Amino acid sequence: MADIAVVCARCQPPTRAHFAALAHAATLAPRVVLLMLNADDACSPANPFDNDMRLTLLRAALDDAVTVLMLRDRRYEPLRWAAAAEATLRAVAGEGAVVVLGDVDNASTSLPLPDTWQRADSDVQLAAAEAAARGALFGDDQPAWAR
Repeated sequence: MADIAVVCARCQPPTRAHFAALAHAATLAPRVVLLMLNADDACSPANPFDNDMRLTLLRAALDDAVTVLMLRDRRYEPLRWAAAAEATLRAVAGEGAVVVLGDVDNASTSLPLPDTWQRADSDVQLAAAEAAARGALFGDDQPAWAR
């Protein structure tokens, strides 16, 4: 069993799929961390919610057992992203074995994780749930790149 379970997600917006992934993460490790991606990205059709909005929505539904950390994307520097992810997690969660749940249809499955992190087998589809929620909120006529 891992010491820390990490869920990597954008939460644009948070959906039931995110909460299901967090519940599954709690079965894998005693400590659960939501590593929220796209921190500080400008609002856009693909990222309509800023950090404060996402944190407010999450905190309304989560208890204090889940630690939420924000991480800026480094789209063209995946190795620097991995180093930043490791440093961000370790600063708050400390040392221990890490297992990661990522979206099967998203870049989180291809991100270069730190060497000590292991991917969990899961079938979560966070990006699809986010796209469906944005479609319900803002209309289905969003451009393809915003889905």
